[in-house]
Amino acid sequence: MKNHFLFFTISTFFNYLFDSANASSNVPRYVYNPYTKKCLMAPSGSNKKVLVQDCENNSKFRWLVTTDSEDFFRSEFSNSNCLNLIDIDNGLLEVSKCEENNLMLFSNDGFIYSSSSTDEYCMGVGDGEPENENTVFFKECEMIDDQQWELWGKNPIDIVNAKTQKVWIYNEILDKCLYSGTTINSKPIIADCDDTNRAKWEVSISGDSFFRSLNKRMCLTVNNINTGAIVMGNCNGNSVITDINSTYNKESIMSSQSNEMCLGLMESNNPNETRLSLIKCDASKNDQHWKIYTNNPNDFAKCGPIKGQCPSGQCCNKNGICGTTSDFCNEGCQQKYGKCNVKTTTTTTTTTTTTTRTVLPTDDSEQDLTPKWIYNEYTDKCLYAQLTTNKKPMLKSCQDSIRFQWLTTPYPKGRFISKANESRCLRITDPESGELKVGTCKDDDIFEITYDGVIYSSSISDEFCMSVSEEDDTAYFKECDMIEGQIWTLWDRNPYEIVKAETHEVWIYNKKLDKCLYSGTYFNDKPTIGDCNDNNRNKWIVPVSGDGFYKSLSKKYCLNVNNINSGSIVMGTCDNNAIISDITFSYNKESITSPLDESKCLGFDSSNNSKLRLNKCNKNNDDQHWEIRTTNPSIIKCGAGIGNCPSGQCCSKDGICGTSNDFCGSGCQSKFGKCNITTTTTTRTTTTRTTTTTTTTTTTTTTTTTTTTTTTTTTTTTMKGAPTVNPNATPKWIYNPSAKICLWALSAIDKKPRIWECGEDEDFKWYLSPYPKGYIYSAYYEGRCFTLMDPVNGKIKVSDCTKASSYEFNYSEGLLYLDNDYSKCMGIGDGDPTNDNGAYLRPCKKDADQKWEIWDRNPSSVINADYQTVWIYNKYLNKCLLSGSKKTYRPIIGDCSNNNRSKWLIPVSGDGFIKSLYMPDTCINLSNAQRGTLIMKDCNNEAVFLDINKNNERIISPINNKCIGYYENDNTKLNLNTCDSNKEDQYWMISKSNPYTHNNVRCSSNKFCPENQCCSEDGYCGISNKHCGMGCQNGKCTLRCGSNFANQSCNQNCCSYYNWCGTSDDYCKISSRCQPAYGRCIN
Repeated sequence: MKNHFLFFTISTFFNYLFDSANASSNVPRYVYNPYTKKCLMAPSGSNKKVLVQDCENNSKFRWLVTTDSEDFFRSEFSNSNCLNLIDIDNGLLEVSKCEENNLMLFSNDGFIYSSSSTDEYCMGVGDGEPENENTVFFKECEMIDDQQWELWGKNPIDIVNAKTQKVWIYNEILDKCLYSGTTINSKPIIADCDDTNRAKWEVSISGDSFFRSLNKRMCLTVNNINTGAIVMGNCNGNSVITDINSTYNKESIMSSQSNEMCLGLMESNNPNETRLSLIKCDASKNDQHWKIYTNNPNDFAKCGPIKGQCPSGQCCNKNGICGTTSDFCNEGCQQKYGKCNVKTTTTTTTTTTTTTRTVLPTDDSEQDLTPKWIYNEYTDKCLYAQLTTNKKPMLKSCQDSIRFQWLTTPYPKGRFISKANESRCLRITDPESGELKVGTCKDDDIFEITYDGVIYSSSISDEFCMSVSEEDDTAYFKECDMIEGQIWTLWDRNPYEIVKAETHEVWIYNKKLDKCLYSGTYFNDKPTIGDCNDNNRNKWIVPVSGDGFYKSLSKKYCLNVNNINSGSIVMGTCDNNAIISDITFSYNKESITSPLDESKCLGFDSSNNSKLRLNKCNKNNDDQHWEIRTTNPSIIKCGAGIGNCPSGQCCSKDGICGTSNDFCGSGCQSKFGKCNITTTTTTRTTTTRTTTTTTTTTTTTTTTTTTTTTTTTTTTTTMKGAPTVNPNATPKWIYNPSAKICLWALSAIDKKPRIWECGEDEDFKWYLSPYPKGYIYSAYYEGRCFTLMDPVNGKIKVSDCTKASSYEFNYSEGLLYLDNDYSKCMGIGDGDPTNDNGAYLRPCKKDADQKWEIWDRNPSSVINADYQTVWIYNKYLNKCLLSGSKKTYRPIIGDCSNNNRSKWLIPVSGDGFIKSLYMPDTCINLSNAQRGTLIMKDCNNEAVFLDINKNNERIISPINNKCIGYYENDNTKLNLNTCDSNKEDQYWMISKSNPYTHNNVRCSSNKFCPENQCCSEDGYCGISNKHCGMGCQNGKCTLRCGSNFANQSCNQNCCSYYNWCGTSDDYCKISSRCQPAYGRCIN
């Protein structure tokens, strides 16, 4: 038995065996394997295999398990029998009489270890043989899917397969809804009800249930039932919420783990509090009352002394909401404001004495139970707890694994507890050498992290602090010089999500105020708002998508939340407090918020109308509306390939719009706006004057001719003519996803654009040129464009292009605006039911029917195609295409499995979506065509890929004709790159079953693989370099290459015509018939 397992005396053993009434293992649980979707079952007889089977509601599937220490896995079916490891070499298990040397440990990260073996082995399902696919074994712990387990208090299948409904979870008293957090481990909050996915949940129609958010498909998950910590997390046994209708007041949200804790505000006395937690149930607390609504609560009328009567036939419930069900019309119904179901009853008074059990409070002062990553920027690595106890903490590339997560409690001075096993802490085991290990927690294991990021220990002098060993990538204590390897930061999420995010340079613009976000001028200075310009204080580096830093170009400081309670935000270091939530996921898609409290939005500091702070979000406040611009918002460009200036403006010779003579005079481009043209006209006028003088003797006549020249200067304003289509423009379909229809043009002129089921006919095709701000032309009827005939009533006609109106398509929101007028956008109908067959401009409320998509092809041909479930496999790398773990994350390449991250829906034939089974209605999407950026996002035009089978095993986007392969030098993330037949990472094939199931043939030095395959060092057959390279046990393991040698590649060397790897001209010259598919070649 290893030293980290407790030694049990005989008396201890019998106490466990016969007197476990007070043990935490006394609660029966299902031991569930999510990979197989089956439960651990105790066989009915002895000497039988231990299996996983479909979960059933009987005692064979329930076990008495302790989660916080080593203990027996006792079968509820036979209380004297336990799960025992009986053959260590072959990993065989049986259910037999409980033995003190056969204790099991269920770790916090879901792995099951045995005291009879080392931590290098853990429990999993199957051994690669078909007849053992449901048999449970102990085998080398690779932390793969079949080795991960969950404990459930209820039959998992009853929850996982429950029939569900979409709902809002509403607090009638506070008139607020339950909102999901935005990331893993973020807290749920309470906020105004709306139609965003953060306000919508999927719950079972009846019974206990997951509360699954529609925003990222995360569930309310109990992180620690003792402290009431509840967060957004993966849906598992800790995510089961008790049926509200079965709670003590039929209005409480409780975890199935406790009937004494109810969901409410963390600080109910704080008027600005929005975060939620599980706290002691108290019916007098307004924040603990919840109802399930199948419609947006805003759609229900309000009633009462101020709001007045309900609509006819409706009841006014006790909280002043109108409705017609028994919840509204029975108990508490207010007859004065609506109808009620009145019953005549006889009242009998009964005196009852009730004894209430006192629940001792838990001391959670100053505790932060959110798991933290401990990050060292100098090494770009995170602190990692090794699998085995009493091992040094390591520095490794940050991952989402629970072994990188720590509980720092109380903060900032307390124990550093490994989330992977909460009985283990960071400890100084040798003060002389500063040696650190992760072992059994003791009271004196106290560490403190300072504001400067230095970690001290109470065990030794403050002259020493935690440092990085350059010899072996471990952490230890040494003399504190405040150097980079001694500076640490705590993160609420994997730091790589932020520090390695793809970024771009932007302006952050408030279009309502026509101002831009300015950085402060020095450290700890507040950000401000001012006129947009090209100063570096005006420019920011932000993520292309997702949460991340807002880093100023001025001094590389980040927006940093100095105090979330007061809303103070300053220019500071780029750390966990500097993470800004993705604007597109904010409640109105226009707010700058912090994940620390998403109910607060960036706006004016109340004491200063230029400096900024985080205030309570209010969509009516103009100062809280922001958008990301990749060009200076104060500069409007024009010209060929860009488009026209706004009405009344001139396009200068440099292609910039304006109204002064610099824009409208010399060089002005009249094709793209108005221009001032000066002409000079000279007129000659001749005047003759005759004078006659008479005397007595002579008459004299004098004629005088005068010529006058008049110069007239005329300024003529020349207006642009009818717009023309850019010669490079391609026809598009304008698609409305909510109605699943397209716009099409009638044959008659001056008719509104109609809506119809999308088709291939030419009258469904349009040009939006220039894109995204330009004119909308019919591709079929030449010379016809969208024209706003009646601005007051929003009537659009397909009319003569000389009268055309310019439009702007906002891609991120799918809105079609009239150019420079964001108050109205195009939708279906104008409110009159008789006009629901066409497009109109109306006030832009961002309704579903006002959101459009621009497609390069008929959307129906893709959306309505027949789809099949497949794995997408790279045979050269022996890896599969995997979904990103969240929306806006990149897809990756990794090991094939039966997990839904490995599975995709693609068309049976033809072009179409690559749709994830892991995140419903989410596809691989091209978010930046120029860079080839791929993310998990909506299934739209940017998510269409060409048929793999017709493109030489390449996944190609028709938008930029690039192929899916590695993202730069990262051999996990994927990108669209220039297609290259020499790149192994660009070859993909479709498999209708897990490629490993038919390639996962086991082998050894004496057991050979099929012809032309290699036996890898770890005993699997295959054709990749992993199988045939270093450590290969048999097969084509030489330095050969080509199709006759297991399709082996020479990597950076050349594959000769005779299938040998080398570097000389005989190997590498094309003229020597070098094989480019299996290595590099030269001309």
